[in-house]
Amino acid sequence: MKAKQVIALSLLAILLLSTFACGGGGEEVTPTPTPTPTPTLTPTPTQCEADRDAVQAALYAYYEEKEEWPTETGEPGDVEWGKLVPNFLPEYPSTDKDCDWSVNSNPEGEVCVGQEVDCIPCKCRCSTECSK
Repeated sequence: MKAKQVIALSLLAILLLSTFACGGGGEEVTPTPTPTPTPTLTPTPTQCEADRDAVQAALYAYYEEKEEWPTETGEPGDVEWGKLVPNFLPEYPSTDKDCDWSVNSNPEGEVCVGQEVDCIPCKCRCSTECSK
């Protein structure tokens, strides 16, 4: 009878050892999930930036065709919207009430904020102030 007990205990010991050797032991192991990469979001341009880009494109197109800027004198200064709308720009920019869009003198032709090249305070942070 002792031989049967020794064999039974040996088998039990082998089973226990193999369970622990294989990562068992009664504990459940939860696999760690691999994080899903977060997609990079493309910033949406503000209305001010969209208007600035549209006005800049219209300024260049007007200058290319007329060889002068769409201002009262044709030199850098306050934009005359009647010269741009509707042929070069579909409508007045909605931000013109907050930002007085102008043609800069330095660098010449760049859209800027100011009236007749003198800077004015602007609520529209996306533009550069006109040079003095």
